[in-house]
Amino acid sequence: MGIIHGMQAFVPEMEAEGGEKHIVNTASAAGLYSQHRATMAPYVASKHCAFVACQALNTELTLRGSNVQAHVLCPSIVASNLVNTSRYFLSQHAEVGGEPDETSRKFDQRLNSEGMSAAQVADLTFAGIEAGNFLIVTHPKITRERVDARHAEIVHAINLQPQSGF
Repeated sequence: MGIIHGMQAFVPEMEAEGGEKHIVNTASAAGLYSQHRATMAPYVASKHCAFVACQALNTELTLRGSNVQAHVLCPSIVASNLVNTSRYFLSQHAEVGGEPDETSRKFDQRLNSEGMSAAQVADLTFAGIEAGNFLIVTHPKITRERVDARHAEIVHAINLQPQSGF
Protein backbone atom coordinates (compact mmCIF):
# COMPACT_ATOMS: atom_id res chain seq x y z
CA MET A 1 0.00 0.00 0.00
CA GLY A 2 3.00 2.26 -0.46
CA ILE A 3 1.36 4.24 -3.26
CA ILE A 4 -1.67 5.02 -1.09
CA HIS A 5 0.52 6.04 1.85
CA GLY A 6 2.59 8.22 -0.48
CA MET A 7 -0.49 9.93 -1.89
CA GLN A 8 -1.88 10.49 1.63
CA ALA A 9 1.43 11.92 2.80
CA PHE A 10 2.31 14.17 -0.13
CA VAL A 11 -0.89 15.35 -1.84
CA PRO A 12 -2.20 17.45 1.10
CA GLU A 13 1.19 19.17 1.40
CA MET A 14 1.34 19.75 -2.36
CA GLU A 15 -2.16 21.25 -2.33
CA ALA A 16 -1.39 23.46 0.66
CA GLU A 17 1.75 24.78 -1.01
CA GLY A 18 -0.26 25.93 -4.04
CA GLY A 19 0.92 26.34 -7.59
CA GLU A 20 0.93 23.68 -10.27
CA LYS A 21 1.98 20.32 -8.89
CA HIS A 22 2.19 16.80 -10.32
CA ILE A 23 2.30 13.41 -8.65
CA VAL A 24 3.44 10.45 -10.74
CA ASN A 25 2.80 6.93 -9.50
CA THR A 26 4.47 4.04 -11.26
CA ALA A 27 2.38 0.98 -11.96
CA SER A 28 3.27 -1.10 -15.02
CA ALA A 29 1.80 -1.79 -18.41
CA ALA A 30 0.85 -5.10 -16.76
CA GLY A 31 -1.62 -3.06 -14.71
CA LEU A 32 -3.61 -2.49 -17.91
CA TYR A 33 -3.89 -6.11 -19.03
CA SER A 34 -3.34 -9.61 -17.68
CA GLN A 35 -0.32 -11.82 -17.97
CA HIS A 36 -1.19 -15.48 -18.03
CA ARG A 37 2.07 -16.82 -16.66
CA ALA A 38 2.77 -18.73 -13.51
CA THR A 39 4.13 -16.60 -10.65
CA MET A 40 2.87 -13.31 -12.17
CA ALA A 41 -0.39 -13.02 -10.18
CA PRO A 42 0.97 -11.02 -7.22
CA TYR A 43 2.87 -8.65 -9.50
CA VAL A 44 0.00 -8.08 -11.93
CA ALA A 45 -2.56 -7.69 -9.13
CA SER A 46 -0.43 -5.06 -7.40
CA LYS A 47 -0.03 -3.13 -10.67
CA HIS A 48 -3.78 -3.20 -11.34
CA CYS A 49 -4.30 -1.86 -7.81
CA ALA A 50 -1.70 0.87 -8.31
CA PHE A 51 -3.37 1.97 -11.55
CA VAL A 52 -6.88 2.09 -10.04
CA ALA A 53 -5.70 3.88 -6.88
CA CYS A 54 -4.08 6.59 -8.99
CA GLN A 55 -7.15 6.78 -11.23
CA ALA A 56 -9.33 7.34 -8.15
CA LEU A 57 -6.92 10.02 -6.92
CA ASN A 58 -7.06 11.72 -10.31
CA THR A 59 -10.86 11.77 -10.19
CA GLU A 60 -10.89 13.21 -6.66
CA LEU A 61 -8.34 15.89 -7.51
CA THR A 62 -10.21 16.89 -10.66
CA LEU A 63 -13.59 17.06 -8.89
CA ARG A 64 -12.28 19.39 -6.23
CA GLY A 65 -10.33 21.57 -8.66
CA SER A 66 -6.99 20.75 -7.07
CA ASN A 67 -3.73 22.34 -8.11
CA VAL A 68 -2.25 18.80 -8.12
CA GLN A 69 -2.50 16.65 -11.22
CA ALA A 70 -2.09 12.88 -10.93
CA HIS A 71 -0.34 10.74 -13.52
CA VAL A 72 0.26 7.02 -13.69
CA LEU A 73 3.36 5.71 -15.43
CA CYS A 74 2.92 2.29 -17.03
CA PRO A 75 6.28 1.19 -18.40
CA SER A 76 6.81 -2.10 -20.16
CA ILE A 77 10.25 -3.59 -20.71
CA VAL A 78 12.86 -1.41 -18.99
CA ALA A 79 16.52 -2.32 -18.63
CA SER A 80 17.21 -2.82 -14.94
CA ASN A 81 18.76 -4.99 -12.29
CA LEU A 82 15.29 -6.21 -11.25
CA VAL A 83 16.04 -9.93 -11.20
CA ASN A 84 19.23 -9.67 -9.18
CA THR A 85 17.73 -7.31 -6.60
CA SER A 86 14.16 -8.58 -6.35
CA ARG A 87 13.27 -10.28 -3.09
CA TYR A 88 10.71 -12.32 -5.01
CA PHE A 89 13.16 -13.72 -7.56
CA LEU A 90 15.82 -14.30 -4.95
CA SER A 91 13.48 -16.07 -2.52
CA GLN A 92 11.37 -18.07 -4.98
CA HIS A 93 13.65 -18.84 -7.90
CA ALA A 94 17.16 -19.05 -6.58
CA GLU A 95 19.12 -22.22 -7.19
CA VAL A 96 21.61 -23.56 -4.68
CA GLY A 97 24.29 -20.93 -4.29
CA GLY A 98 21.91 -18.01 -4.58
CA GLU A 99 21.93 -17.69 -8.37
CA PRO A 100 18.68 -16.99 -10.25
CA ASP A 101 17.10 -19.98 -11.98
CA GLU A 102 16.99 -20.37 -15.77
CA THR A 103 13.62 -18.62 -16.17
CA SER A 104 14.85 -15.66 -14.13
CA ARG A 105 18.12 -15.50 -16.09
CA LYS A 106 16.20 -15.44 -19.39
CA PHE A 107 13.91 -12.71 -18.08
CA ASP A 108 16.92 -10.69 -16.91
CA GLN A 109 18.59 -11.11 -20.30
CA ARG A 110 15.42 -9.97 -22.10
CA LEU A 111 15.03 -6.93 -19.84
CA ASN A 112 18.58 -5.81 -20.44
CA SER A 113 18.81 -6.62 -24.16
CA GLU A 114 15.39 -5.32 -25.25
CA GLY A 115 14.55 -2.91 -22.44
CA MET A 116 14.24 0.83 -22.71
CA SER A 117 16.74 2.82 -20.66
CA ALA A 118 15.71 4.60 -17.48
CA ALA A 119 16.64 7.91 -19.15
CA GLN A 120 14.20 7.20 -21.99
CA VAL A 121 11.46 6.40 -19.47
CA ALA A 122 12.19 9.68 -17.66
CA ASP A 123 12.00 11.66 -20.93
CA LEU A 124 8.65 10.05 -21.80
CA THR A 125 7.37 10.71 -18.28
CA PHE A 126 8.19 14.42 -18.46
CA ALA A 127 6.68 14.62 -21.95
CA GLY A 128 3.48 13.02 -20.63
CA ILE A 129 3.34 15.45 -17.72
CA GLU A 130 3.85 18.42 -20.05
CA ALA A 131 1.07 17.10 -22.32
CA GLY A 132 -1.27 16.77 -19.33
CA ASN A 133 -1.70 13.02 -19.81
CA PHE A 134 -3.03 11.02 -16.89
CA LEU A 135 -1.79 7.77 -18.44
CA ILE A 136 1.84 7.66 -19.50
CA VAL A 137 2.78 4.52 -21.45
CA THR A 138 6.35 3.87 -22.55
CA HIS A 139 5.62 1.15 -25.10
CA PRO A 140 2.30 2.11 -26.76
CA LYS A 141 2.34 -0.47 -29.57
CA ILE A 142 2.79 -3.60 -27.46
CA THR A 143 0.63 -2.20 -24.65
CA ARG A 144 -2.20 -1.51 -27.11
CA GLU A 145 -1.93 -5.05 -28.51
CA ARG A 146 -2.11 -6.57 -25.03
CA VAL A 147 -4.95 -4.29 -23.89
CA ASP A 148 -6.91 -5.18 -27.05
CA ALA A 149 -6.34 -8.90 -26.40
CA ARG A 150 -7.45 -8.54 -22.78
CA HIS A 151 -10.54 -6.60 -23.87
CA ALA A 152 -11.40 -9.38 -26.34
CA GLU A 153 -11.04 -11.99 -23.54
CA ILE A 154 -13.41 -10.05 -21.30
CA VAL A 155 -16.00 -9.44 -24.03
CA HIS A 156 -15.90 -13.13 -24.98
CA ALA A 157 -16.46 -14.15 -21.34
CA ILE A 158 -19.36 -11.71 -21.03
CA ASN A 159 -20.94 -13.03 -24.22
CA LEU A 160 -20.92 -16.55 -22.75
CA GLN A 161 -23.16 -15.46 -19.87
CA PRO A 162 -26.86 -16.20 -19.86
CA GLN A 163 -28.87 -13.15 -20.91
CA SER A 164 -30.50 -11.76 -17.79
CA GLY A 165 -32.00 -8.62 -19.29
CA PHE A 166 -29.57 -6.42 -17.36
